[in-house]
Amino acid sequence: MSLSHQAGGDGALRGSGVFSTFDAEFAGFLSTEGEGPGTQAFVARNFLIDEGVLLERAQSYRDSGVVAGHGSHGDWQRKHGLYLSKRVQLPYPDTQPLASLDPADIDGCPETFRYIPADSPFLSSELGLELVRVEEVSFISRTTGAAAERVKSLALRVTQGVDGGPDAARDLDAILVRWLKECDKRPVFAGFWQDLHDVFGATPLEDNPGWPDGLRDRLGLVHLQPDEGGLPRDIIVFRYPVSELAHIVGHQDVRPLVPPTVLDGRGSHAFCPAPRNTMTGHTVDLGQLDSPVWRGVCREVLHPAFHYRARHVWRVGAVTSAVPEEALSRARQLHLMWLREESGRDDYAGETDP
Repeated sequence: MSLSHQAGGDGALRGSGVFSTFDAEFAGFLSTEGEGPGTQAFVARNFLIDEGVLLERAQSYRDSGVVAGHGSHGDWQRKHGLYLSKRVQLPYPDTQPLASLDPADIDGCPETFRYIPADSPFLSSELGLELVRVEEVSFISRTTGAAAERVKSLALRVTQGVDGGPDAARDLDAILVRWLKECDKRPVFAGFWQDLHDVFGATPLEDNPGWPDGLRDRLGLVHLQPDEGGLPRDIIVFRYPVSELAHIVGHQDVRPLVPPTVLDGRGSHAFCPAPRNTMTGHTVDLGQLDSPVWRGVCREVLHPAFHYRARHVWRVGAVTSAVPEEALSRARQLHLMWLREESGRDDYAGETDP
């Protein structure tokens, strides 16, 4: 008997998210996709269970032409990408840091920040809290035209504070300004320093040699793996305070921080939404299977586009290990078990991931 027959009784996977009932045809498509083989099925299951998607955003998703007429997973993801470009990944008009966001500005504010419930758990975040963001050196290189080795070298000199550190900071700032110019206003996924500080040593020289892989695992960044030739993936880690982010127009002390939903980025096999009104966003720990003790999970937040500078560079490293697909499946199971226990929702995702 298939999983859906065991759970739903009529051959359909269901969840408690809006897309489970919003459109019958789309719900049927998601159910079929969610029963598919491999971790690709997790993307569709997340749509069925994501309770953080408000009706207004579901309607926008439908109006963008994404809900109907899917022939395959690839067709759906291509339409999903068009939705993101229209509603979420808006053009950045200039090279000036984003100072504020107006949720009423249809053309200038990403949809992610246009419908924030008053009880959203991150709106009251203290301005002194610090966030952590990981970026690939190759992405910065491709976007700006700067050689990857130069970007990496400058970032290393900045973190070490020697060998021309001030000059390196100036040159890296120039590259980061070009990077901002080429990027859009897409929401930025970040973790909280409080949840990740134990990954690092007091100084770069005191770091555990495997910290890049450990950080990748804790943040659920499954796309950060060695390339097809087995070469390491170079990364830069940025650390910065909430106070430097754009504020909501008319509210100088409020930053538009929100838990991520399935409509805020491209489908990730390592993403898992949390129950609404019970949890904040949390990352799926890809390395928990190798840990002898439960080390907790990291909070995950989305914030407005941010102008990174050399002073925000915290570490430079290289991811060297791969994440087996079976590890991702097991990590999702453990994550959902934890969510159910912490939220008191024993039935959460019970039909998609029993």
